[in-house]
Amino acid sequence: MNYSIFFYLGSDYKKGCLQVTATEIKDEIPYVYGEARINSPIIFEHYMGGKNYDLLETGWGSLYLLSEKVISAFEKSDINGWKKYPAKVYDKKMNIIKGYSILAITGRCGPIDDSLSKLTWKDPPVPEGSRYQVKKGLYFDLSSWDGNDIFIPKNSLYIIITKKVRDLLLQLEATNFNIKPISEIESDIF
Repeated sequence: MNYSIFFYLGSDYKKGCLQVTATEIKDEIPYVYGEARINSPIIFEHYMGGKNYDLLETGWGSLYLLSEKVISAFEKSDINGWKKYPAKVYDKKMNIIKGYSILAITGRCGPIDDSLSKLTWKDPPVPEGSRYQVKKGLYFDLSSWDGNDIFIPKNSLYIIITKKVRDLLLQLEATNFNIKPISEIESDIF
């Protein structure tokens, strides 16, 4: 087994995408990690945008809402390492938008191992800037992976999926997903 079967999953930040916010969520980590205890659907209200894509942003980096189309496909395809929390989503006019759930990740692996990343130089984003280095690659000890199709490295909020999930999302033509090989993920050096 090698790292080529793993992909980063995030938002594609499509222009006009409906973005929502939930005032009752003070910390996204228990929800993203699937450890929150809830008794009723979490209420999400319009923040900006208006287009209903298959992945909606919530203002929290890795807390996403998924459409029923994607949730149903995950269930039918026996995708593991995730669960859903109920959500009640409202548009700008406070009309309910049906068919979205919170994606919670239950799959795990060990922490990101920066020693496996490659250091690379980047050109400055502005003409008067200086070149800078980034770490390229989002790697972990392969033996620490629990085998789930969707998982999060310990002490991070990076969502990683297997080729099986990537292929399913591509087949569905699921919208507003950013999926990249983990070997291409760049992060700042601190």
